[in-house]
Amino acid sequence: MGILSIFRKGVKALGHMLIGEGLATEDQVTEALAEQERRRRRGEPHKRIGEILVESSVVSHDDVQTILARQESALLVSTRDAADDVCVLDLDGYIDADTFQVMDLALQSLVSRGEVKIAVNGTGLTYMNSDGIGAMLAHAGEVRNAGGDLKFFNLHGKPAAIFENLGLEPLFQRFDTEAEAIAAFAEPVPEELYKLPEYEFFSSRRGKVFHVAECPTGKKIRPENRQEFASRAEALAAGKKPCSKCCQMR
Repeated sequence: MGILSIFRKGVKALGHMLIGEGLATEDQVTEALAEQERRRRRGEPHKRIGEILVESSVVSHDDVQTILARQESALLVSTRDAADDVCVLDLDGYIDADTFQVMDLALQSLVSRGEVKIAVNGTGLTYMNSDGIGAMLAHAGEVRNAGGDLKFFNLHGKPAAIFENLGLEPLFQRFDTEAEAIAAFAEPVPEELYKLPEYEFFSSRRGKVFHVAECPTGKKIRPENRQEFASRAEALAAGKKPCSKCCQMR
């Protein structure tokens, strides 16, 4: 037993988090920053970006306080040994486009050491979008081919809802407790879980934007010009940006 390693992502900008949550648009945050600068030049008392957005009725005071509560140390990931050659990946905080790389680094580190039986602990996880899921999908095939698996336990609240809404039940096993997840490694991975999607996202080869498979705009791209990605994380790593219409909830 004992912590093997810790990976940490630091403070994220409030405006970025508000945009990520869909509470403000990029234009609204940009305008609030411009207003903050105008006030500075006029010699007025400094006001934080959140205060300006509240004054402008873009967000509520409660919205800002909720985001501020999880702004510091947005994601803490630790790994520890458990029974029967299983490693537990403890997630504490918030996973999005900026922090999923921390979890991805932890998974890469485990796999490079031959740790392929990984139980993902969602006890401290407050939010998870498809970037985190994409990173896990990217590693799932690798660990399963090596005789291991990724199994989840104690997902609750928003992460559990997102897990269900993204249709991940057919791709990953989920358990209520750590003991149940660890015990499940004694059995072979169900055959149906090996049927990971060949791709979920795509873009045109020369384009800068990627789409989900059912996007009407994306369907206009000719098959010979399509570039396919197994996950959102893979598309982002290729330098593509998400479609503002079809990728908001994925």
